[in-house]
Amino acid sequence: MENNLVQKQNGVVSTERNVTDGVLTRVNQLTESRELVLPKNYSPENALKFAYLELKASNLLGTDKDALANALLNMCVQGLSPQKKQCYFINYGGKVGLMRSYHGDRAVAKLSGLVKEIQAYIIYQGDEVNISYEEETNFLQVEHKTKFENWHNPIVGAYAVAVMPDGSKRYDLMTIERIRKSWNMSSNKSNNKLQSEFETEACQRTVTRHLVKNLFNQSTDESLVINNVVENDNYVDSQTPTTEETKYDESQVLEAQIEETGSITPKVVEEEKPIQNHKPTQQDVINARLGIEPDKNKVDF
Repeated sequence: MENNLVQKQNGVVSTERNVTDGVLTRVNQLTESRELVLPKNYSPENALKFAYLELKASNLLGTDKDALANALLNMCVQGLSPQKKQCYFINYGGKVGLMRSYHGDRAVAKLSGLVKEIQAYIIYQGDEVNISYEEETNFLQVEHKTKFENWHNPIVGAYAVAVMPDGSKRYDLMTIERIRKSWNMSSNKSNNKLQSEFETEACQRTVTRHLVKNLFNQSTDESLVINNVVENDNYVDSQTPTTEETKYDESQVLEAQIEETGSITPKVVEEEKPIQNHKPTQQDVINARLGIEPDKNKVDF
């Protein structure tokens, strides 16, 4: 179901002289009526300015105006900033939709008041993991112990943990097989290569999104933020990105992941070594791995 938040609130933003001005006007109306409480230090003006620049650079300003206005308004209602790589815009058959990054999922979960904090962790082969269920609530509990040397081992799973307002914790645990299955079910197959090369960050993003969506869907709170998140996500999940925007989507995901984690470690692909003009010895192999240039004057007898 397409998100029609703008139309529901009277006045179609697409008729405004400038789509960002129209969205800002609506945001101000929502905040003045106390229907919307924005995060402290969040500037919808700045967020809209950066969003406009990204949309312009990606040639998305010419897409459907109502969908564009909805995406921008969703961004402001959820308190997201494209400058901080918390969200990005995807072209779905000529209609722009808003997609949150991993960092955006964490930000909107805290803004909603449903959680105090949320983090995601990777489980490597060799880690010790114990799971149990609370007797009263039947909620999943996870105990995880890892070692630094395990961080080079294959990933076997990931989990996200949310600290609730009352101090209790909610977990979501996924095996690597389940995570990869969710990637394969995604409407955007172009991200499969990216998820493979940056598996750690992609796993964190997937398990965090899974937990956030469950928390929002299970919530009985009828706040504007929660309703907007659920409606927006349902719309995005039902769409398929257009082919011409695939490259844009993939680059935005990568930029967001780098911004969130501070560093990113892709799979190492060794450069092809030049063919030597002599039969390589064991020492030559060692030197090649260390990056030591071969002796060009060396002659084999």
